[in-house]
Amino acid sequence: MKKIYILCFLLIASSCASTLSSKGQNVKYITKQEAPDNCKQMPQTFESSFDLRMSDVIINMRNEVAEHGGNFLVIDTMNFISGGSGGYYSGTGRGYICD
Repeated sequence: MKKIYILCFLLIASSCASTLSSKGQNVKYITKQEAPDNCKQMPQTFESSFDLRMSDVIINMRNEVAEHGGNFLVIDTMNFISGGSGGYYSGTGRGYICD
């Protein structure tokens, strides 16, 4: 019975995975660095939270930057928030438009 619960959890978790959009594929990203000199910062701060995987946070932010016309993301924070049901990842970043 325990194996069935584990299998169900894995199936549900994998179905919630984020997908990188075609525009999001063109958004490069870095962490804990500044954007190149040929980039202009966008006015928005981008964030993603309540994701089960760190990669989903990055994918969601890349997609969001792309939807706002950007092509570069600097990830400023990435946190794991633990809770009663396991926890989730949350992140923030700055979008840029680079030449």
